[in-house]
Amino acid sequence: MAQLSARRIGHLHFTAVNDRGASVEIGKGPEQFTPGELMQLAVAGCQALSADSRFEQALGEDYHATFTVSADANREENRFTAFHTALEVEFADMPEEARAALLGRVDRAIERACTVGRTLDHPAPHNLEIRDAAGN
Repeated sequence: MAQLSARRIGHLHFTAVNDRGASVEIGKGPEQFTPGELMQLAVAGCQALSADSRFEQALGEDYHATFTVSADANREENRFTAFHTALEVEFADMPEEARAALLGRVDRAIERACTVGRTLDHPAPHNLEIRDAAGN
């Protein structure tokens, strides 16, 4: 798995990086994603990437797709209760029977390959270890 890290930039602001050179701003300010938004994007992004090869095989390398994602939340419990992804794909003139078969392959690919969705189906423990940066 990729090594991820984040460095505090200021009040409620971190910059996260991976070992491939990508970065994302995490926080509550402008041009930053909140952790909840990142979670929503992780769910939808995982679904879209898991489906991508199936769509590409059927529709061509340059097929067009866009996703949107939202979430329902239980504010009293401070947690998400559901995620809703809409993936818009240009099917061109694909016959209905071929489209239905493709969507079946896409669903199976997402079920098999979307690590984020599979984790949400079977929650993983999460812990936090706080260490002294000076080594004390």
